[in-house]
Amino acid sequence: MQNNKVKKKAGVLLSLAALGALAIVSSHSLVSYAQSTMDSKKNVVMTEAQPPKDLVSEETAKPATQPEVSNKDTGTAMVFPVAMSKEQAEPFIQAAKQAFKAKNIELPDSGYWISSRYVDNNTQDVQIDWYPNSFDGLGPVNFIKDKVYFVYFTNADLNKGTGDVQNVRVIEKGGFPRPSAQ
Repeated sequence: MQNNKVKKKAGVLLSLAALGALAIVSSHSLVSYAQSTMDSKKNVVMTEAQPPKDLVSEETAKPATQPEVSNKDTGTAMVFPVAMSKEQAEPFIQAAKQAFKAKNIELPDSGYWISSRYVDNNTQDVQIDWYPNSFDGLGPVNFIKDKVYFVYFTNADLNKGTGDVQNVRVIEKGGFPRPSAQ
């Protein structure tokens, strides 16, 4: 009986010693990591940006501009879509409605929001999409439970509100293309 108690105490003490050693090793590595991060920032001075002295605080409407990211390997620039203003999007929304009507596709009267994007690439593209209110614009479109309506324009002129309808498409739940593994 006495021998069992001694063995249990020895086991408990050994377990506590192992846990203590692990705690010491892990805290040492965390401290070392934090210290190395701090050491790398010793000669860095952080400042806040100051607004220009002649700042005029008026809102001005600007046409959609395209952020570009240069790809140094190929010499080409990556182009990202930008949101259009309500005024820029309106003629394209009306043209998209006409394109759906021409294909006998009826757009829903409610329960949807409209996304309008402009891509300043070689073909000057505009995409007008109707998404269900249940989709917040974030996350994969594969999880949308309702129909999504797309119209894609090329040769778009934002100032004139004109473009060529390239694609009119309705995608139902589960109809979104999935990337294929190669």
